[in-house]
Amino acid sequence: MSIGLDENGIAETIIYQLQHTGHGPSLKRQKSAHPHMAVQSEISDLVFVPDLGNDKVYTYKLDAHGTMKPSVAPFLKLPDGVGPRYVAFHPTKAIV
Repeated sequence: MSIGLDENGIAETIIYQLQHTGHGPSLKRQKSAHPHMAVQSEISDLVFVPDLGNDKVYTYKLDAHGTMKPSVAPFLKLPDGVGPRYVAFHPTKAIV
């Protein structure tokens, strides 16, 4: 979800919203898609979204209007059942 900010930086309106689908093998905690966060790279227009529910980290390109579209590599599939929750960037190695 992208949220527009007013001139004071306060959340104002929803600009764009995405819905992930799917589920993982552990139906007790992965019965549906379940994004945990979205974080933009400080050095690019890429946004990373780990999804606990379907064992993927999605990658989106953010445009100047706040719209996210799947990047060239739209997601990273992780091993079944791992349920990614967070993304962190290495302090010295760049992701572009």
